Amino acid sequence: MTTIHSQLKQHALLWLGLAVLILTILFVNPFRETPFEDDWAFALTVEHLLNTGNYRPHDYAGMNMPFQAYWGGLFAHVLGYSFSSLRISTLLLVFLGLIAFYYLAREHKLDDTQAGLITIGLFASPLVLNHSFTFMTDVPFLMCLIVALFLYTRAIRLHSYSLMVLASIAASAAILTRQFGVALPAGVFFLWAFSRECRQKALFFWAGLIFPVVAGLWQLYTGIVTPNWTARYHMRLQSLYFTDLGTVLGNILWRPTVILQYLALFSLPFVLLALLVLTFEIKQSRVHTISSKLPRLNVLLGVSALYILAGVIYGHFVNHVSWLIPYLAWDDTLARLSRWQRGSLTLITSFGAILYAYILVLRYSNSQGWERMPPSERLLDLVSLFLLMQLLIFRTIGDRYLIAFLPFLLIVVGRHLGSWLNRFSTSTAMACLAMLVTCAIWTRGLLTAAEAEWKAAELIRATGVDPVRIYGSPTWNRYYGGAFDDWRSQIDDRKLTSQEDFWIRYLPERSRSTEFLVTGSADSPVNEKWEVVTEVPYSNTLFRVKHFYVLRRVTGDQ
Repeated sequence: MTTIHSQLKQHALLWLGLAVLILTILFVNPFRETPFEDDWAFALTVEHLLNTGNYRPHDYAGMNMPFQAYWGGLFAHVLGYSFSSLRISTLLLVFLGLIAFYYLAREHKLDDTQAGLITIGLFASPLVLNHSFTFMTDVPFLMCLIVALFLYTRAIRLHSYSLMVLASIAASAAILTRQFGVALPAGVFFLWAFSRECRQKALFFWAGLIFPVVAGLWQLYTGIVTPNWTARYHMRLQSLYFTDLGTVLGNILWRPTVILQYLALFSLPFVLLALLVLTFEIKQSRVHTISSKLPRLNVLLGVSALYILAGVIYGHFVNHVSWLIPYLAWDDTLARLSRWQRGSLTLITSFGAILYAYILVLRYSNSQGWERMPPSERLLDLVSLFLLMQLLIFRTIGDRYLIAFLPFLLIVVGRHLGSWLNRFSTSTAMACLAMLVTCAIWTRGLLTAAEAEWKAAELIRATGVDPVRIYGSPTWNRYYGGAFDDWRSQIDDRKLTSQEDFWIRYLPERSRSTEFLVTGSADSPVNEKWEVVTEVPYSNTLFRVKHFYVLRRVTGDQ
């Protein structure tokens, strides 16, 4: 009994984090029959798998994700095919991933309090929490990545063959969810290749490499030999992107500045604590006249600030992005904020980016840097480096892609803050929980609205109306109305027409010829006459009652 009590006390923040996860699930409510963003295509992939027994990614899906399809298919087979069962499959991965992240942090010498705080911070991060309630590939990939990193790290430290094999299975799952997972075997290989005992440990390291290498080669083979439409589309644009060497090199220099700003946004509670610690360090250096430390600190901060500022300027004048965040696709929540709110966030995240750049430079420049790291701890840095290299040369960079860097960032920042996390554990936990509550309310509001809009179209479809006569939400149009497939049949597939044509031309034309229209306003579109057929109420992010309306076109003979 005493042992159990001591274990519970030692890992109190881990249990708190898991309890918060459960409470968040209950509050947001994953049991909603609606897809979210693009996960309708992944859902159709699972449906095809269940109906035919064959895996075939939907043509709209850009990721080749057999692991996630089979994982979600398992839940759909047991619980019945639904968006809810697929969402539950993601949440179970989140549960496992958060536990793995806590113990990965412990492997990196963070104590139980520090590890618990950054674990709560990981789940509270806006896009991590938000996409935990979807069947998108982003969070399943992140959680498989974390599990693999933890198993590899412990396996290398203990020289355990069994853990190494388990790590290779988890790494394969990550690769078979998103191709970016090849960063895992790349990191393991370079860790082995440059180790002092390279020959003696060859069998051990290849026990952890064989499965992910096979998975990576399979991804390469299918991507070249049997790509779906979207994969061929992206490969074509990627090849065109590489022809503009100036843009590629410019983005390689610019993107790290944006990545750091977004990572600061995703981990705001730790930005505030890092700022407090830096203020203390500057004050101590001046009080105790540490002549060697203060100039070095000022130089590092100055260089970091100039780099972030140069990135903001380059992004505005060369890449034509706004002065204010958001700088990246795809979530448009930040764009709907007022100008002063966006300005405040830009200022905070810019300071956070400068602090994080400073902390990263310190990690590799001081006496406790790379040379002092045990081999097992180096793996996190190597895998994150290969993830970064992929993202720097990939033609598209989106906000969701950046959550893959959070495990590395939170552990590095946690190590830097050290005892300060213990000293301010209560206030840091409260800040993380405040961010979590805010993101949970936001996520619940988005899902509630998506559910109501979906339900509005479903009410008409249930009466026997052909889906092509209904213009619902973008996800409904593609899932039931076959909008994407119809568009594909209209274009010259060999030219791989830009998907912008789908949004700018095809969908507006479709909406003008439909009989039923789902909209957030009961007013008729301009110069047209419609009648309200039904309405579906819902509670928005601010808990205000809103409605989606189904309008029916009034023709001349009615």
